Amino acid sequence: MNGKLRNVFSEFRAFLDYTETYLNTQYGKYSREFKDFKAACSKEYDSEVSYRFVYKLRSYAQHSGVPINNMSITSGDFDPALGDYRNHLLLEIDRDRLLNAPFKWTTKVRQDIEGFPPRFELGPHIVSMYMCLERINNAAVVAVLPVLKQYAEVVVNCVGDLGDEQGIPALVYFDPPHACVGDTVKADMHLQ
Repeated sequence: MNGKLRNVFSEFRAFLDYTETYLNTQYGKYSREFKDFKAACSKEYDSEVSYRFVYKLRSYAQHSGVPINNMSITSGDFDPALGDYRNHLLLEIDRDRLLNAPFKWTTKVRQDIEGFPPRFELGPHIVSMYMCLERINNAAVVAVLPVLKQYAEVVVNCVGDLGDEQGIPALVYFDPPHACVGDTVKADMHLQ
């Protein structure tokens, strides 16, 4: 289970890293788009205990130890749709084990963990973390939306200029991008 959890943590971090790299590459480190994304990440980290905790727990799981130290399955209510009882998997973490581990928690995250019960479920923190990622993703989309609208307008205008042409319109990219129709150049061509 800890291996699967490390995969979840890796995807969590990959989303943040890939989005940051994309925005930095496309728009630049000092662009509004990049700054809006970073501000959304900071807002979630500063205001959401679960986001902050899971963010650091990923590093703990990667470098120090396995976070889950207790698993149990409990039988729940009868589910008519399943025709059986719905079982619940409970993944728990020992708070003191985290605090006493040879890992450098930030002061704020250490305080957060100290406020947790001696044994607590990880599931609600993961769910909350995904809600935070959704808000971060929404902020990134909103940040780039004006540029994407401009691109879409160019595409719509180009397609409108085709008139009654048959077939499926495609965007053609040339590398180098400054090649013009009729020029003789060596260029890679990509269709989209």
